[in-house]
Amino acid sequence: GRANDASDDVNDGLSPERALRTVARALVLAARSSGNPIDSGGSIATTNTTDTIILLPGTHTATALLRVTAAGVTITGLPNGIEMDGPFPGLSHTILAMTGTNEHLLSPEASNITIANLTLRPTTAFSVVVFRNNPTVDNLRFKNVVVDMHNVAGSTATCGFDFAYRSNSSTISSNSYSTK
Repeated sequence: GRANDASDDVNDGLSPERALRTVARALVLAARSSGNPIDSGGSIATTNTTDTIILLPGTHTATALLRVTAAGVTITGLPNGIEMDGPFPGLSHTILAMTGTNEHLLSPEASNITIANLTLRPTTAFSVVVFRNNPTVDNLRFKNVVVDMHNVAGSTATCGFDFAYRSNSSTISSNSYSTK
């Protein structure tokens, strides 16, 4: 029942009253807390952070690939009893979506990452999760996550998890992946 202003990304994100505007900024702060300067796409963190990025209910949109480079980070929505059994899993009240660009949504590039309690929605002809630049990501966990392919314009190139994508580009090009 509260509204929290996040009109820009100058807040520190340490409480709902000091919320960040974008998930991308939260990922930058998580990487910095683990000693990784990534503002311009720097090196991957080698130490674990214990940062948790909590997305409040609603739709959170990204306009560029979200590179998760801080080892040990958790990105979660609030638990809401997502029904994972049965033929059609229920959607979470917290949606992380790619909009407005031709990009994949998430790129896990460090180990010990947890994604939880979210509905992930790709943009048409791209993937929800790609594994770019770091083929040795270990201990990646997805808990109570739904990949929403229903609310995306139909395309045979749209996919959930792309386990083979390893190029250094954030966009799909001809023959850049082999399995989904």
